[in-house]
Amino acid sequence: MPYSQIKLVSFDLDNTLYDNVPVISFAEQQSRNYLKAEFKKQNRVFDHQLFVDYRNQLVSSEKNLRDDQPSQYENLSYLRQQVLLHFCEKLENSLEIANQAFELFIKYRNIITIETHISVLLKQLEKKYILVSVTNGNCEVNKLSIGNLFKENYSPLTGYRAKPHPQMLNQIIKDFNLEASQVIHIGDRDDSDGLAAKQAGCLYYRFEPFIGGRLDIEKCKELVRNIC
Repeated sequence: MPYSQIKLVSFDLDNTLYDNVPVISFAEQQSRNYLKAEFKKQNRVFDHQLFVDYRNQLVSSEKNLRDDQPSQYENLSYLRQQVLLHFCEKLENSLEIANQAFELFIKYRNIITIETHISVLLKQLEKKYILVSVTNGNCEVNKLSIGNLFKENYSPLTGYRAKPHPQMLNQIIKDFNLEASQVIHIGDRDDSDGLAAKQAGCLYYRFEPFIGGRLDIEKCKELVRNIC
């Protein structure tokens, strides 16, 4: 594969550099437990399905955005805040409760353990390439043990369109004064990471090392061999 011209490697985060499934599940549960308790205190019925339905409604409202239109709800933190405000609106102290539920989610969402083999992989690549992160999620990259390895971090939290829109990859090409062919994006999903790379004209490498909750060490070694 034509990897000899690569100067920059962009990494997706969730499920590419760590297993995000248990992280999100635990964060959701902590936020939900708090909300259940607050609803119970006020003798209100807690129905989490209403939360899910409203979140889906907001996401669906932006399905037909043009490529040049900004998105509000691709910013997953903003989306969660708006859903929580709506979900809690009939409670006393609704704003305080919604904010606390959000803060609990973000707190636990950012407790992420990076496997040693992933850290080693990134440090090997950093010797040869510029590394950046490109994520649709709301992980606070600077809180990760590997955060200092990335020169820049791109996400909808700072106003970019989410993958598969190519905006974040296009911005990387511009920011680092590169040709698209000098950038390779590494991610676990062809329908978002792969399509975004294709639309930006970048190379793409599918890297899905977490299967069934375990890290496949051989896939880490294979990635380094292929790119380095």
